[in-house]
Amino acid sequence: MMKLIYTHQNSIVVGLVQSALESKGISVELRNHMLSGAAGELAPTDLWPQLWVETERQYQRAKPIVDQFNQQQSRQTWRCHECNEDNDAAFEVCWRCQSIPLVT
Repeated sequence: MMKLIYTHQNSIVVGLVQSALESKGISVELRNHMLSGAAGELAPTDLWPQLWVETERQYQRAKPIVDQFNQQQSRQTWRCHECNEDNDAAFEVCWRCQSIPLVT
């Protein structure tokens, strides 16, 4: 039974997770990496590249790796207090509304 372990709108990010999993000996199947032509026919999130594992055991081994990756990625963003947009840590002002982040 195949099980979805990761999906993201950016195929480069999916590739990073795929490499991290495969470096730990976890085989993954990449799906949806060629679906951009279906845009408009399907929901946008249905077009995102996906990583699938074959067994529950692989899923249990992969989950902590994916969780750690997500945690590292979340540290690299901040949420705007004005418009609630996520911003990359490199941005000194919100890219959407140009608000300056609150200092806590």
